[in-house]
This record gives sequence, C-alpha cells and structure tokens, in this order.
Amino acid sequence: QWLSDTYGLIDIFKPQTQKWLGKIYENLINQGVSGWVNDKIEPQEHPNSYVHPNGTAQQVHNLYSLVWAKNVFENSQRTSPDKRVFNM
Repeated sequence: QWLSDTYGLIDIFKPQTQKWLGKIYENLINQGVSGWVNDKIEPQEHPNSYVHPNGTAQQVHNLYSLVWAKNVFENSQRTSPDKRVFNM
C-alpha cells in the first residue's frame, strides 16, 4: 500500500514480503555482500489507519525493525548457512 507519491511502506509483517525481501538479500549475499547496516528501516510515517496482519500501526510500530532484522538473520541462515552475515 502506497502512503504517498514519494515513498512506500514495505509491510515486513506479511510472509510474502519477508520471502521477497529474503530473495533480495540472498542475491546480494551471493554477490559477495556480507554485512548490512539496516539503519532507519522503520516507517517514518506510520498512519494510524494502517493495519498489518498482526495489528494496527500503533500496536506494531516498535516491532518493525526487530522483525526486519529477524528476517535478515533467518533468511541468511536458511540460504547461506555456511556464511556468517553481519547485520547491524
């Protein structure tokens, strides 16, 4: 769901989003990238009307970064268990 003309919000709580994002990271790992700085990945604007699969924006806003980092870790373990990926 697009929130404005200048940016979009990735719903990290949806399993299909996690798979999509996991494939992006997997591709980058296969190209030799071994670390991430996932700084400022939480939504700057998270409208109260936005509802995720696990709750409203207000209920899950503080979980956004945690779920993103967990997704990076779990996907890297699944796709590249022999590599140690750095996720900051």
